[in-house]
Amino acid sequence: MSEPDEAVVIAEDTSRVIYRSAEWYDRLYPQSKDWAIQSLQIARAHVQGPIESVLDIGCGTGQAMEQFATSGASVRGIDILPTMVEAARRRCPAAEVAVADMRSLALDETFDIVLSLGSVFAHALTDADVRATLETMARVTRPDGLLLLHVLNGAAILTGTVRPEDLSVGAHARDGTYHGQATGTICLENSRLRLTREWRRDGEFVSREQVEIRLMMPIEFRNWLGMAGFDVIAIADNADLRPSALDGERLWILARRRLDAA
Repeated sequence: MSEPDEAVVIAEDTSRVIYRSAEWYDRLYPQSKDWAIQSLQIARAHVQGPIESVLDIGCGTGQAMEQFATSGASVRGIDILPTMVEAARRRCPAAEVAVADMRSLALDETFDIVLSLGSVFAHALTDADVRATLETMARVTRPDGLLLLHVLNGAAILTGTVRPEDLSVGAHARDGTYHGQATGTICLENSRLRLTREWRRDGEFVSREQVEIRLMMPIEFRNWLGMAGFDVIAIADNADLRPSALDGERLWILARRRLDAA
């Protein structure tokens, strides 16, 4: 099978493969259910009082929303992709879910827990993006409330402990077995990973996708969160938040909104 022009493939990729449907996305990332369960466990262990309100930024198919809603919390979600918003609404019909950008979210209420899982935060590529995103998160987190981020571990990727190839994904579909082989290049000047996945169905080339994400070191998260009015509780590469070498694939970052933050 001949390989089509790369520029055309990249433009079509998200609709053809990784985001072809919400159900398909969950199949490619079965660990997202574990992340959702773990996010509830972390929140319960550190929140002061009952969890009454939750905002999921980059809610995807609504897995975390479902966990918190089942626990009795009132949940809301946003995602930039309409396909994901529709899926989250189906999963959590009582929740309010909207298409929105995390950098410019306009909400006039605050929440006990604000969370963002699955490396959504890593799509804030520039300092201006990071600043705007954290300003949003600070504005919607109540004083003494919790912010929970779950992101790719920039330290592990930059040091080579985790390789771009480790981010390959695949799943079975009715029309064959798909595999997205990941490769990547790192720009050290701005700490960005350009991740490329070449998709094949039963070994035959289908398409190629690229995404660029920002890789942040733990100390950067501490500094940015501090400037945004949060005190960091823990940065760990495990859901138990145990101290470690921070060489795992993903980081959990838990912070509390300062009472005196403006």
